[in-house]
Amino acid sequence: MRALTNSPEIVFIQELQDRLQKNGIQTSVSEENITFISASGVITSYNVFVDDADFEKAEKIMKELKGQSNQKENLPWCPMCESEDVTKELIKHRHSSIWFAILGPLFFIAGLISPEYLFFFKWIFILGGILAVIQFFRGHTEEKFTCNSCKHTFHRT
Repeated sequence: MRALTNSPEIVFIQELQDRLQKNGIQTSVSEENITFISASGVITSYNVFVDDADFEKAEKIMKELKGQSNQKENLPWCPMCESEDVTKELIKHRHSSIWFAILGPLFFIAGLISPEYLFFFKWIFILGGILAVIQFFRGHTEEKFTCNSCKHTFHRT
């Protein structure tokens, strides 16, 4: 037996094991407890083992599975009819909220007229004002979802 992969994601391991078994490849899964806790909080890792003769075929199946999971986007369901038949639309706005255009110059002016003994706050206000104006002109992208069943339009919450 040869180690095919190692992952802390049990759902991925189970799906991989299921696909391999459907293709006639015998698998063995072992659980490994890690002695330290990583930043993600994972303390258990799972190893998938396959026969040496089936290793290349199993590796190809695993790469296909990883490619499919990377392509798949997790779309929300419609809050009105709870349908999963939803399409996503990206809307590019040239400008952000008008509040950035209003507050940016106000912060900048507040930084310029603030007294010298508030040196640190003076430069924070000036920098904040400049960044707010830049954010206004930078714009933003909005995700809008439309239900294909009831035609309800909504944003992801």
